[in-house]
Amino acid sequence: MSNPTSIKFSRTLAQAHSLEAAVSMISRGEVCESMEGVEFTPEDLAGQYAAEAARDNGFLDVEYLAAHLQFLSDAGAVFYAPSALEWARTVATAQYENDLEQGGRHE
Repeated sequence: MSNPTSIKFSRTLAQAHSLEAAVSMISRGEVCESMEGVEFTPEDLAGQYAAEAARDNGFLDVEYLAAHLQFLSDAGAVFYAPSALEWARTVATAQYENDLEQGGRHE
């Protein structure tokens, strides 16, 4: 199984309290955070947003991930959708596996 801790995760994006804040962060381009200097591309951030939104709604399949990416794009976020979808799938898979290991949401 994947180790979810090996998935880079933007705490700054996770703490964005509005769609507008998330769109702004994604569209700015590369974001660097943490003392380790982890960098996030717009595609990383958009993919993370889509995976989190899909998970919050209880759906982790590719259609829901793509729908959340389209929602971001419609709201003005600028990113390369195929790469963002690939990252969203990676994050969603790690989240799902972690939930199973923790005996959580997706039984």
